[in-house]
Amino acid sequence: MATQVGSSQHNVIEIVIPEGAWQLIRLGMQLDWISPTLAVVQDLCNGGAYTFLIPQSCGWTGREIERLLRSRGVKTWGLMAIKDVFTITVHPSQAKRATAILNRAGL
Repeated sequence: MATQVGSSQHNVIEIVIPEGAWQLIRLGMQLDWISPTLAVVQDLCNGGAYTFLIPQSCGWTGREIERLLRSRGVKTWGLMAIKDVFTITVHPSQAKRATAILNRAGL
C-alpha cells in the first residue's frame, strides 16, 4: 500500500510493507548470488583476475575507488561490498599498477 504525504512542493511517498515481506526482503539480501556469479563470468571473459580486498573503513566508497583506478587506465569489474570489505577486480597484468595507485591514495 502506498500513500502520498506532503505539500505540492515536497512530496514524500510512504510505502507500508508487512513484516512477513520484510523477512523475505532480508533473506533475499543475504542470498545475493547474482553479483558473485557475474563477477566469475567477468573473470573468465577478461582472461584472469586479481581481486583487491579493501576495508570499508578506508574512508572511500567502492565507487570512488573504482573511479580512481579507471581514471588511471585500469580496467575494473566485480565491485562488491561484502561484510566489511570492498572487493574490486583487475586483470593480473594491471595488478601492480593498481596496487601502486591504491598505495599512493593511501588505501
